Amino acid sequence: MRYFLFAVIMSVLLSTSIAMGAVESIGEINVIDDPSGQVPASAKVPLLITLTVDRSRAVPVTEDIKTFEIVFPNQFSIQALDVKKILLDRIEKPRFTVEVTGNSVWISLENPITDTKANRVVEIEFLAGTPDIVMPSARFGVRMRNPMDVIIGEFIRAGNADQKVNNDDFTLEVIPNVPPPPPAVLEAQAIPNENNVRLNWEMVPDLGDSGGYFIYRDSERIENLNTPTASSFLDVNVPPGPHTYSIEAYKTSLLRSIPLDSGRVNVDQDTTAPEPPRDFSVELEANRVLLSWRSSVSLDVVLYRVEFQAPDDAQEIIAEVLPTESAEDGKFGVIHSVTLRTGVSVYRVFAIDEANQTSYVTEEIRLFDKPFPNPFTPLSDDPRFNQITFRTTRESDASFRVRVFDLHATLVWSLTADTGKNELRWDGHDDDGELVSSGIYVYQMLLGDEVVGSGTVIVAK
Repeated sequence: MRYFLFAVIMSVLLSTSIAMGAVESIGEINVIDDPSGQVPASAKVPLLITLTVDRSRAVPVTEDIKTFEIVFPNQFSIQALDVKKILLDRIEKPRFTVEVTGNSVWISLENPITDTKANRVVEIEFLAGTPDIVMPSARFGVRMRNPMDVIIGEFIRAGNADQKVNNDDFTLEVIPNVPPPPPAVLEAQAIPNENNVRLNWEMVPDLGDSGGYFIYRDSERIENLNTPTASSFLDVNVPPGPHTYSIEAYKTSLLRSIPLDSGRVNVDQDTTAPEPPRDFSVELEANRVLLSWRSSVSLDVVLYRVEFQAPDDAQEIIAEVLPTESAEDGKFGVIHSVTLRTGVSVYRVFAIDEANQTSYVTEEIRLFDKPFPNPFTPLSDDPRFNQITFRTTRESDASFRVRVFDLHATLVWSLTADTGKNELRWDGHDDDGELVSSGIYVYQMLLGDEVVGSGTVIVAK
């Protein structure tokens, strides 16, 4: 009797602990290497269940995880040997047992999970047989059990457990087991003097929103184009020599066409330099220079190198940037902390391809004690000579402004710099937007009301 009462009390305590438990989990099921959440009927499919388990507030013993129970939809099938792998935080757990009962499979760990860590990631890889019929919604369920075989909480709720854009649910769709046809034509064309190959094919209709094309070079898959409307692909940095390409159309990773071969293509050595970076600009601020550019149109660029040359000095490398390091708007940026000397400072950005061939763009910053260039030519096409730059090296909180007068002391142009700027440029137009006449003009540079520079400039049209 005493033993019976003890057992009842323990059962109540266990039930109370589980009901008040603090293990929180989300999970999802996916076809391995396929984000679509679709499986073909009458097939054996590789599946992956991913769980994110928060055990930071887990109750000891009663919430130690011994078993993962997976409840299968009707007409799905699994055998014990179909459970292939269990990983905890990407580390494989080598010892577990599997028991199949009805439409459930119980996977029990030799060593239970007893820690109190947050966001433990559990991955279960297995094969499953799909039904012979189409099912728009086949729902799986997963729950955990403790070492006393008591369920820990309810079924795990669906959510993004693997931090990837894929199914994010415990539901799969069973679709007809009808693979798509292959593209009718596949052409592979080597680009002369480049180690790149352009592939073109005829688009396969009706691949669905999640379909696309697998591309192979010499039987090795090199690309998954998950765009059903794609009809071309550029393979860059191909090893020189003969190669064979093939392509498969797919509705899902498990519903693929037979491969279509291109025939052999001979790839040249890369002897063509990449196109230079685009839209290179430099902006001078106090004690630093802001550099920005956009990527080269050449796809084989592997590195951008930024070099700086101070007046009368040799070039030096100040930054190396990978093509993957662009900002969201596609721009690259580098901040060069430097106090520029009087004279011409030169910045260059090089685009470097895999054959170490380069091209570059250049920008100059000209700092002189007096406005430069003088004289200047407003009608020139060269931006280095069609405007004059006024700059002060004085540090002040006051606004920097410039006034330009003709020889009759008439004010023809004036401008105030933005807050914190100490540089202004004049393109030879007056305040009304009209181009001034050729001749000599008098300038004043001011910080607030203090004149910090004056002299003459020559406009030569």
